[in-house]
Amino acid sequence: MPKSFYKHKLLLDEHMPPRSYFPHLNHVFDVKHIEHDLKKGGSDDEEVYGLAVTHSRIIISNNWPDFLLYVGRKSGDCGIIAGVLIGTG
Repeated sequence: MPKSFYKHKLLLDEHMPPRSYFPHLNHVFDVKHIEHDLKKGGSDDEEVYGLAVTHSRIIISNNWPDFLLYVGRKSGDCGIIAGVLIGTG
């Protein structure tokens, strides 16, 4: 019998749009925004990472250099998905 779908817990960094911009993502995963949901806007990267570890969330950020220090740490279910936004201007 196949395993049931695991509903990952995601944490959107403050540079990401609010979770209301991602209705399908909200339906499939447990999504919280660091500023709009947790009221922790302006927190330093270490605090954001600590919150993600405490709440077993995967950080979603478009500012990858800030979280490079934390990549590879063994922190339970916490992780980081980060990319670079490329503009056309």
